[in-house]
Amino acid sequence: MVEKYKGILPPGSIWYSLNREEAIVLLLRPDLLKNMSHEIITAIGSASDLQADNGKISKLEQAFKDAGLIIATLYD
Repeated sequence: MVEKYKGILPPGSIWYSLNREEAIVLLLRPDLLKNMSHEIITAIGSASDLQADNGKISKLEQAFKDAGLIIATLYD
């Protein structure tokens, strides 16, 4: 389950926490990779926490859903 939470820095930022298996599932979907920038692919492969860029939150969340991952929001 991908955890979605608000970050402290920068203020109001949105972050996602993935475990190793979730990151692998996401990266093994070639149909999802073609729509992601190289920076996002590199970030997913090398970190367990990802910060969503302001204009790309819905795109990133759709990629999680398309990969069959469930998002748990940890804030109201």
